[in-house]
Amino acid sequence: MHTIAVCMKHILSLITGKESDDSVSVRNAEKAFNRFPECWVEREDCKDTDLESDKSIPEGNHKERRQPKENSVIPQLIAARGIAKYCLRGMLADTQRETLFHFFDCVAALCAEEQDPVMLPSLGRNLNIALARLERDFPASLQVITSHIIHHILTGIQNFGPVHATWMFPYERFISWLCRRAMSRKHPEATILKTYQIYEWCQYQKRTCSTSSEDVFSNYFLSGPCSNEDQPMEMIEGALKASSTVELDSITLENMKGVYQSEIEEYRVLCQTYHQEKEKARRQRRLRGFPPFERWVPEGRTLNDKEQELLVGPSSTAMKVSEYVYKERGRRPHKFQSTKSVICQVGLPSYKFGIVKKIILQTFAGCQYVWLLNGWYPPPNFHDESRIWFSEDKIEETLAILISRVSKPLVIAKEENLIWFLDAPIIGIPEQQLFT
Repeated sequence: MHTIAVCMKHILSLITGKESDDSVSVRNAEKAFNRFPECWVEREDCKDTDLESDKSIPEGNHKERRQPKENSVIPQLIAARGIAKYCLRGMLADTQRETLFHFFDCVAALCAEEQDPVMLPSLGRNLNIALARLERDFPASLQVITSHIIHHILTGIQNFGPVHATWMFPYERFISWLCRRAMSRKHPEATILKTYQIYEWCQYQKRTCSTSSEDVFSNYFLSGPCSNEDQPMEMIEGALKASSTVELDSITLENMKGVYQSEIEEYRVLCQTYHQEKEKARRQRRLRGFPPFERWVPEGRTLNDKEQELLVGPSSTAMKVSEYVYKERGRRPHKFQSTKSVICQVGLPSYKFGIVKKIILQTFAGCQYVWLLNGWYPPPNFHDESRIWFSEDKIEETLAILISRVSKPLVIAKEENLIWFLDAPIIGIPEQQLFT
């Protein structure tokens, strides 16, 4: 993760024109290879700007701007969540923009929470091509040791799983110790050797202690929200205090009944049996006296307590919460918030995006289900240049969906009457050519 962050810092500083990437050695290297003789503006008079806002100085008292704390996780998230691609639309030359967007797609694939071993060779080819195109289309200031280390990230994924699953704290502390010892003016060799002794001791403890033999690429599938072995959801403390009761309309109830039938096997069997007996009664011309589903009893047997509860159907009331944390085994927890979280429905052949209006909890058939009442946007379009989904910024309908059937909260951007879903899931990375 830190290797990707450092590489992204170099790219962003190059695009924004920071002086740290412009040096005599870089200019000499470019001239020696006859690549980019004028990468940067060399004369001060050419650096002038016509923007009056850049020249104006505010008058009077003003609050001192607080410098944000540097976070090494932010740079790769800018690329992985589509923010950089959205901001660079229409900028740079076509070839340079395509190269950057291809590299950003590779970064998003490297930072994914789940990795498919079958797709890793294709990702490796795309990553090598993206790094080669960066060397071809951008100045030599990007060619640092971290750019080379990125080639080896896939090996770490194959051995240890996704990048966020590797605990890097011991290695970071080890490098920090080495740097401080080497810069010490009092016996630097002795302090470095002492650090190596500590490092070797840590390696010995790591090898001798028992470690988990669980496959890092194992997929964790639960049988459903009724799983008593390991409940994948947990409520944060503030949500229960802010809870209230909400009434559900008939359209929402019918929508929830259809989802319950697909989730609960007994409920689906009862509905199928009911429609079969109802069709049989229609053929025998006794449909007028056939009872409704709530008062129906199957022929030849009695119903148990759970089946009787299923016949009654879900309640018209539910508990409303302001935010909810969905935690699944092997993945990071995601916090959903009302009127703030924009999600994508997963498991469909086409994409469908919506914004969470309400988060409700309902108990049905002895299990607790978490529903999202979403306002759904119109069918989205795909922007070929930046590979980002977008849609009209309006709500067409409001329907409920289980929280287990949606993606994590997405990063969005709005402009005029459009809404862009920056980090919406994209199936795969298309194979790129090195020289196009």
